[in-house]
Amino acid sequence: MSRRVRTTVHADADIRSITQWIARDSTLAAAKWVDDLDREFAKIAEAPGIGTDRSELRPKLRSVAFGNYLLFFKSSRESVIIVRVIHGARDYARLFDRG
Repeated sequence: MSRRVRTTVHADADIRSITQWIARDSTLAAAKWVDDLDREFAKIAEAPGIGTDRSELRPKLRSVAFGNYLLFFKSSRESVIIVRVIHGARDYARLFDRG
């Protein structure tokens, strides 16, 4: 049984920002990125134990690579919460220090 996928306010802002950045060059590429992201969210919902344990950043946090980005998430019996979507070259540990 697949869990419901929810996103935080931070993740929504991340996704909007990334989509706008990609759309500067190609709206089709931006739309494809969002579609691919939705498929990746569905994979996480099916197998929420995948990825890397990131408990050093926050309790029960995990991440998976998605192209140049890292998807940070937490899961429960009912849902998967996408916490952040961050470019892999960024200092994501510092972003989590700020909340």
